[in-house]
Amino acid sequence: MLRIFPRFLILIFGIIFLTSCRQSVIEHSDWAAFIQQEEREGSIMIFDEKDGTFHVYDADRCMEQFIPASTYKVFHSLIALETGVIPDSSYLMAWDSTERSIPAWNRDHSLKTAFRNSVVWYYQRIAREIGEERMLSFLKQEGYGNRDISGGIDMFWLTGGLKISQSEQLQFLMKLYHKKLGFTEENMNIVKDMMIREEEADYTLYGKTGWAIVNSTNYGWFIGFLEQNENVYFFATQIAEKGEASPSFSQSRVDITESALKGLGLLDAPQLPADSTQGS
Repeated sequence: MLRIFPRFLILIFGIIFLTSCRQSVIEHSDWAAFIQQEEREGSIMIFDEKDGTFHVYDADRCMEQFIPASTYKVFHSLIALETGVIPDSSYLMAWDSTERSIPAWNRDHSLKTAFRNSVVWYYQRIAREIGEERMLSFLKQEGYGNRDISGGIDMFWLTGGLKISQSEQLQFLMKLYHKKLGFTEENMNIVKDMMIREEEADYTLYGKTGWAIVNSTNYGWFIGFLEQNENVYFFATQIAEKGEASPSFSQSRVDITESALKGLGLLDAPQLPADSTQGS
């Protein structure tokens, strides 16, 4: 069942300047089946840029702000490159020999491999080098989420005060895609390339997952964009599950998004791999 929500257009007005077509919103109540498992709640937001249509499940929840977890690594990487803390995506940081629970983290990493493997220690080290003043300045400059870095310079996006909504995630991704952020075009291209997850003959999928645990609730994200049919589709999926995460929680972030995209006749491809770590 599909319903139109004109009121939602007011809430997402910030996206309109990036596209010349008229906006419309379609709510897909049937997408509830993709989410409502394991006592899980969530919402889905997909923007079809060519025809200006927002496809959503739970429009009100798409406006709520949640901790970004490792989806912040997209913005974080831009700041690291722009400040020169990281000169390029191949810049290697030495592992400190501390054994962590994720085996892939226990080695030296470049920005590119740290992004792909969602290596928390790498980005925490970057954050400390960037410092609070510069970090906050970029957050305010781009209007990222609630611009709150309380909770520690190396934890604010994992367990601290930073929050962002799905609609804000889409606005940020659209600005990145169209090179409308206050970063150099070179640095935006570097980060965009790092986001590539799947390249097929008829589409390219870009994305970043995120997973944080706050007050015994798991918050999971999958954000990104899909280039297909000479068009681009921006997406942000957010799910939450209380208590110990179910075995399917990690993969579900991607599966839910994939199901919604396939429901729109897109992404006719095998299952996509998902990061499987907290903070990823």
